[in-house]
Amino acid sequence: MFANAKIRSQLHFGVLVLLAIVVVLSLVSLQGTWKFRGLTKSFRARATELSKAARLSQSVSDLRSTIWKATATENKGDFQFPIGKDKMTAHYI
Repeated sequence: MFANAKIRSQLHFGVLVLLAIVVVLSLVSLQGTWKFRGLTKSFRARATELSKAARLSQSVSDLRSTIWKATATENKGDFQFPIGKDKMTAHYI
C-alpha cells in the first residue's frame, strides 16, 4: 500500500495510527475508572444500609417469634402459620 510512498508520509501515517491507539486506550481506561468509581460508591452506600438491614431482620424475626408463641398458646396443639394456607406447619411442643 505504501511501497511507493515517501518515507516521511509513511512515518506520519505511523505516528497518527499510534496516536489514535493511545487516545482510544486512554478513553477506555478513563471509562473503566469511572465505572469502578460508581461501583465503589454503590458498595459504600450498601455498607451504610447494612446495620439497618440487620436491625430490620432482627425485628422481623422477633415479630415472627411473638406471633408463633401467641398462636401456639391459643391452639395448644398443631400450629399453622397465619400467613396463609401453605405447606409450612410446625408442631407445638
